[in-house]
Amino acid sequence: MDESARRVELIRQINELENKSPTKNRETVLGPGDVMVLVVRGQVRTEAGRQLAAKDLIREGALITTEARAFVKLWFADGSILSLGPSSQVKVGKSNSGKISVVDLLAGSLRTNVTKAKDKPASDSNAESDQKPYKFYLKTKTAVVGVRGTDFYVAHNPVQNATYLLT
Repeated sequence: MDESARRVELIRQINELENKSPTKNRETVLGPGDVMVLVVRGQVRTEAGRQLAAKDLIREGALITTEARAFVKLWFADGSILSLGPSSQVKVGKSNSGKISVVDLLAGSLRTNVTKAKDKPASDSNAESDQKPYKFYLKTKTAVVGVRGTDFYVAHNPVQNATYLLT
């Protein structure tokens, strides 16, 4: 199955889950900085100590922590998918423009598949305006990565102040 077909199927499955949701009063519209939980295994909690479950919405600024032997898969409104590994901590946010996802990896590891940014309309012949915009920023204490669209793995060890990136 090619990448675009996989994304269409994933969106269809999410829509089916939302239609079967027993909680009708819960807001189901994703804003630019919001994410939806797709899969949870083990103990995955928010900063407030709430256990996450599939179909939960996470608002911008939320701190998510996975325990040992746990992971969570998150779906961003633009179709990007982030998988947070065991013993990890991440803060979900968005930029001032509201169109760029920003994730702070505080500890642990994650793998993400960022959808490609759409081309900007050509307004002039300036080379800078012809570049595609970044649509996803990943930050750690020792590194910042701007992503236009790719699949990559990042691990951050806060004790050693070391960040590892694999594309």
